[in-house]
Amino acid sequence: MLIGNSKCGTSSIVEYMQSHPQVIVQKLFEHQLGLNLDLAGKDFLLECHVFDRRTDDVDELLKRHRATCPVLSSEKIGDFLQLHYTPNYLYFPNTPFNIHDTYPNARRIKYFVVLREPVARAISSYTYHSQLSFERRSFKEVLDEGIAQRKALEACYQSYLGPEAPGKSVGDLPVEQQRKILYQCFWGRQDTHDRTIPETGVNILSETYHAHVDKGIYVDLLRRWFAVLGRQNFFVFSIEEWSIDPVAMYERLSEFSGYQAVGPDGFPDRDHLRSVLSKRANEERSLPVNISQPQAPSHGDVERLRAFYEPYNEDLFKLLGRRLW
Repeated sequence: MLIGNSKCGTSSIVEYMQSHPQVIVQKLFEHQLGLNLDLAGKDFLLECHVFDRRTDDVDELLKRHRATCPVLSSEKIGDFLQLHYTPNYLYFPNTPFNIHDTYPNARRIKYFVVLREPVARAISSYTYHSQLSFERRSFKEVLDEGIAQRKALEACYQSYLGPEAPGKSVGDLPVEQQRKILYQCFWGRQDTHDRTIPETGVNILSETYHAHVDKGIYVDLLRRWFAVLGRQNFFVFSIEEWSIDPVAMYERLSEFSGYQAVGPDGFPDRDHLRSVLSKRANEERSLPVNISQPQAPSHGDVERLRAFYEPYNEDLFKLLGRRLW
């Protein structure tokens, strides 16, 4: 499962993974609709959007999961690894719990997380959704509201953790207790998360798409996923690390997954793999809609956001044991 994060290069990574002869990708409504939804070089049908929903109905989740699964003949089963991809999963609060409840083997699935320096990610997200999903705020408003929401969320967390637990996070708690606190502090309040997209709970156009600031607090997200699904199953890297040596990183990714990058069951040679990895999907460009580009963030706002992220970045590097950018 490639679970995100959004605006971190996942559109390219999923294309690289599905180019391998032994990887087959689930697709949104593939068998029901037979559509090809390509917008600005991005195939949105690759995003399954099964588990980023506010529901604990396992039967409903299984139904949606099965509807996205590829159909293979019986003699081909065992020859492919199935890839499930949605970049919104990493951030959406319910997703790791939904996966845990739905898959009996949830703690044996391999999970891939792509991160990006969070200031660049936030600006990219803001620009993209100003065109795609009608984000109408200024970047300063996004920044002010995002920081205020994070402070309110952490204050709610602390009210449950208590003053006697300095340095402890919700991600350190038992899973069921963590789920309860998260739902109460996130969905249960109006001031702890972005609400500029209507709260339908079911739309594919997710309620969390405009959380441009909060999505960059990676350490909080990873602690949650590690606690629910087991840290040993996660391959976490940054797009900055990838850009240094894409071939070597892809080989590490494939080894972690259990398939051969180069050889009889993979790409013919490293030159062929290098050629595949040279292509980019969903580049930073205007979407084909008649909406003007938003005003670029001011230097002051960028520096303020950089300072806001700094302690979270340091906690992230400590959690992973290395610096990612």
